[in-house]
Amino acid sequence: MTASALGLDFALLLEVLGALLGLFIYAVVLRTACALYNKLVGGRGSPIAVPHLPLGIALNIVFVSLVVQTAVSFVIRLVAGGGFGAGLDLERMSILSQILSLPASLLVMAGLNTALLPTAFARGYLVALLCFLLMAILFGAILGALVLAGSLFPGVEDEGFLQGFPFYFPSR
Repeated sequence: MTASALGLDFALLLEVLGALLGLFIYAVVLRTACALYNKLVGGRGSPIAVPHLPLGIALNIVFVSLVVQTAVSFVIRLVAGGGFGAGLDLERMSILSQILSLPASLLVMAGLNTALLPTAFARGYLVALLCFLLMAILFGAILGALVLAGSLFPGVEDEGFLQGFPFYFPSR
């Protein structure tokens, strides 16, 4: 086996491990959203509280939700013709299609919360909204850390640290 093949295998392994870690983090955030919802409605003893969410069921919910979001995003990109008709490059079209597929993902997660928790659809929808809010806060914190790292180390920008990031706009 050549060194480049070993490097490709290692890169693929890192991508799979990263995806699994992301799935696990998303499931933990969903469990946190359930706990936060229960806290907001008066605790687990409240008549409108949702049941405790085991990690395995949370992993199922976020996995199916991510599969649906990816499928809807693919269809959006397909219908939009890759975004090139709108003058968008492939990277920006990918981001736009992911954002446009969020409502479908939210509805799917709410439906899965309703079926697997089990709870009413409105409660499952509120848990899904809280989950999306917590994920947005987490994403904002990570983005803020990246921007802060880029501003603390001005030479890093020249090395290409932030240039691969989709929302990077050079200051020059």
